[in-house]
Amino acid sequence: VTCGTTIVKVELESDCLRAARSGPLRAERTYAVTGKLHHCSSCSYSTIIKSNLNRHSRIHTGEKPFSCPHCTYNTTIKDNLKRHVLTHTGEKPFACPYCPYRSIQKVHLTSHMRNHYNNSTESIENYGE
Repeated sequence: VTCGTTIVKVELESDCLRAARSGPLRAERTYAVTGKLHHCSSCSYSTIIKSNLNRHSRIHTGEKPFSCPHCTYNTTIKDNLKRHVLTHTGEKPFACPYCPYRSIQKVHLTSHMRNHYNNSTESIENYGE
């Protein structure tokens, strides 16, 4: 008996993080997909991952279901809210191993390392995760 669901590994690439590094940053995630392509009814976007279509659709609807408990900030993406909340708590989870510098985002630590330590970021590839 089959349920019609296929497990696939999808390789993702973040444009923002790729721009911040010298080479592409790729991550692999495993998704359960039905094998069919899901199409946006408002534009030409399509994906095999239904949750990606749901997230994309918020661009057109204006829905921002994730709200900051400290201010009026709302967003379409949960990870954006997590990062935003750190601005209220003061937490800076990414720390430089060579000086007191700390940051909210890994990309800022990477930039700091490049600027102050001979453009060497190899030592922080997996640092702070």
